[in-house]
Amino acid sequence: MDHQAHDQTGNDGFWVYGAIVDINKLYNRIPMSIYRCVSSNTRFKGIGFRSRPVEVGDPVYFFTNIRNHKGVRPKPNIVDVTGVNREVLGKWIDNSQCFSSDVFVKLFHRDVTSTSEKLAWADCFKDLVLHVGDEALSDTTVISRHMFAHRADIADVQLRFLDSLLVPMQLTGIETNPFSRYVIDEYKLQGMNARRICSFCSWYDGSKMKTCSCRSGVHYCSKKCQSVHWRMVHKKECKARVFEC
Repeated sequence: MDHQAHDQTGNDGFWVYGAIVDINKLYNRIPMSIYRCVSSNTRFKGIGFRSRPVEVGDPVYFFTNIRNHKGVRPKPNIVDVTGVNREVLGKWIDNSQCFSSDVFVKLFHRDVTSTSEKLAWADCFKDLVLHVGDEALSDTTVISRHMFAHRADIADVQLRFLDSLLVPMQLTGIETNPFSRYVIDEYKLQGMNARRICSFCSWYDGSKMKTCSCRSGVHYCSKKCQSVHWRMVHKKECKARVFEC
């Protein structure tokens, strides 16, 4: 995987604009390097910071449009033939604990339909149903199931990046979560075939689902989901529909 700034499109992840970053927190949590980028993509052009991923598939953070506490951009000579000019870097930081930046969080496609992922989701959804009961059915969506596949990324972004801001941010809810737009676009969740989404756990892998004979439009990814949904909800719905017919 190439993580050089000049190769980035800025489309395979999400942006946080105008972040105020605590320098000490950031460098204690994320291995960083400085870059000088000459690119036609103005969002990455110039001097910036980039994280060095520890493992393949880890989120990569690009800090662009960086300015110190006085609003001054770093000069090009902050990077020379030997690497980082620490004297110039120190003068730019100017004894401050923070700098401002637009941050691009580069993410990577996950295998959301593997057997191991399906088993992990089944365990998670089981715990959710046991904890909150019927409400889990209305709260669980295809988006939340795909967000679950990025659980390690969400934890990484929260603990290493968002908690490094001068005023820490929290990943809360589906609608306000910055992962949501990425997940919708990356996995093409808009306009998907509703007949291939499990009516119980919201599992979706594009395959044909089992259907109930009552023709009420419910679909299941497994006999277990059909059985549990029958006991919890669909038994009354199905009998009512048969009675109407």
